[in-house]
Amino acid sequence: MPQEVIDLPTGDTQLCAAFDERFRLDGLSMVTSVGFDQLGNIRVGDFSPGGGLRVIGANPEGERLDFGLEGPGPGEFGRATRLVALADGRTLVPDPARGAFHVFLPDGRFSHQVRFGTLKGESLETTFKADRVGGMLMRTRTVQSMTFDSTTLTATTNLVEGPRQVERVFLDADEAYTEVLTRGWAPPRPTIAAEWKLGGIAEGRATSDGTVTRVALLPRFLWDAIPGGGIAFADSSSYAVKLTGHSGDVVRVLRRALPSRPVTSGVQRAYRRHERDGLSALMGDRRSRAAEQIMGMLRSMEEMQLRAIEEMEFADEVPLVDDVIATWDGTLWVRRTPEDGFPIDPLTDPFSVGSANELQQQLVGREPAPIDVVTTDGEYIGTLPVGEARLPAAFGPGGLAAYIEVDDLDVPVVLVGRLTILPACEQQ
Repeated sequence: MPQEVIDLPTGDTQLCAAFDERFRLDGLSMVTSVGFDQLGNIRVGDFSPGGGLRVIGANPEGERLDFGLEGPGPGEFGRATRLVALADGRTLVPDPARGAFHVFLPDGRFSHQVRFGTLKGESLETTFKADRVGGMLMRTRTVQSMTFDSTTLTATTNLVEGPRQVERVFLDADEAYTEVLTRGWAPPRPTIAAEWKLGGIAEGRATSDGTVTRVALLPRFLWDAIPGGGIAFADSSSYAVKLTGHSGDVVRVLRRALPSRPVTSGVQRAYRRHERDGLSALMGDRRSRAAEQIMGMLRSMEEMQLRAIEEMEFADEVPLVDDVIATWDGTLWVRRTPEDGFPIDPLTDPFSVGSANELQQQLVGREPAPIDVVTTDGEYIGTLPVGEARLPAAFGPGGLAAYIEVDDLDVPVVLVGRLTILPACEQQ
């Protein structure tokens, strides 16, 4: 099938956004996942390292429906950190400890489990998203393999980026199974490849040594579900958003001829400084919460990553697109990379890939950036300028949206309301 290529205007038409808050969900520890079903019910994954995962839910009027706890019984979680809210009202909780998805009915009652089957493999981190027709999609972001020497109590771990593809997940049998929906561009080398050994376990003082190899500023594989069972995705440094149908074939490409950002020596220096600052803050937080027995391991991990920052190679251009998410009516919000900043890349830290608070950290901590609003038919509606709006944690039907906010103590709250785009700022 030939692809339709639509060139969007190059000049920005400014928009404004108005968020009418209806209610908020508080009493949370760490927001790991947020989603709506087709009736506007919200489900929030709230994870506490000491208490496990809870499902925090509410209907469109704000009446809460909380369910799900850690434990050994039916529908209780072993080592779950997040959830997926399906369009048909069911809630899925992937649980690595059980090797299965817990399936909950729209009223919160536990229904049954679906075993992972071939999904578990060697995957360390898998992103699950609901499609708009009641099913689920997934992408394996990283793949790891580990060997363990029981004599010396030494573990060796290898980690690389997963294949740049989206798979459709089928849950209609005792075991889940998948088929590839679509594939994106795969760079000649992975964004990251890491190998490290963990030793010192027998002596009670863990140590680590290894290498981390990185290619910085390669375009990531960004994607979200759109109406009809397809996806929108971006996989290049240029501004190009590709749209597929239910079959996975690309049917349309939306482009904007925005100026490229070559990776000069100055950009490389700025990026290395940016990475060192982020690593320093991250490791400082880890050390403040770590036991004395693993301090040596943490120092080794930091040294590995500092070497990787100094030795990293770079792509030729800074990617122009930093995220793509879709509303329920098929409108795309395309977040551009900050003009003087860099895209968020959670794969750059191999020791925290899959951390439970990744969603909360990214949405709250991102630098402001313009957001283009376009339809899947290729109509450019306009651009929300820097500071006017930020990406919500999730869109719901009928203009519903949810935002995560945190206080000075990093305690989160989820705000739920209706998000309206105004055609011109003067009308606000």
